[in-house]
Amino acid sequence: MKTMTWVAMGLVLPALLPSAACGGSKKKQYTVDATATEYSFTMPDEIKAGLVTFNTANKGGLYHEFALAKLEDGKTVDDVNALIASGAQETPDWITDIGGVPVLSPGHGEKLTRKLDPGTYVFICFIPGPDGAPHVMHGMVKLFTATGDSQAKVPSADGTIVSTDDAFQVPAIKAGTRTLELKNTGSKPHEFTLISLADGKSIADVQAWFEAGGQGDAPATFLGGQQTVQPGESMWLTLDLQKGQSYTLVESEDLRTAGFTAS
Repeated sequence: MKTMTWVAMGLVLPALLPSAACGGSKKKQYTVDATATEYSFTMPDEIKAGLVTFNTANKGGLYHEFALAKLEDGKTVDDVNALIASGAQETPDWITDIGGVPVLSPGHGEKLTRKLDPGTYVFICFIPGPDGAPHVMHGMVKLFTATGDSQAKVPSADGTIVSTDDAFQVPAIKAGTRTLELKNTGSKPHEFTLISLADGKSIADVQAWFEAGGQGDAPATFLGGQQTVQPGESMWLTLDLQKGQSYTLVESEDLRTAGFTAS
């Protein structure tokens, strides 16, 4: 398991850490609403396995993430809470990071479509709160199970963003509600974090803001994305893009970036 980087406001803890059609697609979708507030996630305790579209939303006044992990059969939220409380720096074999939705600014959300095998999963928020403690320490953990098969279909994509081991490859993207395939053609896991920089601000300003614990006005709006995509895999992201707005994709491990403007 990797440790959280600036995607979770610089917190160095084990990352214990995914009914409407998407992007105009008429293909069958299976959607699960997942909401973050202070300090909890609201979603069903049991969902269908297979292809799932998480309709995530940050309805709180603070920044939140949906870090996602798969648990070994038989493990419970009590096991997760005990692990967090222990301050362990090594992630046990019974928990596997499978990525999730990175930081979302208040009032923002996305639809993330991905495959889930049957099993037990947990959403966790590691973002530090005003008291400096990560939200998980305030109980922001949600365990859920995935069973059966949603029989959902892959959504039709309006474009494909590719991550190689060296760069992002971004096509021309039109404004509006768009579904983007996030595809990893590299040899190692990659992340796709989407932000919109404030006027006059840079990635260095974002880095400094995270390192300072997220104090003061944020230098960017955080729009989510996908924390981990394994080699050869794809996820599908649906969100509203504003005409003429500039966006930046970031991989926080090496601060690799790529910018685009919705036309």
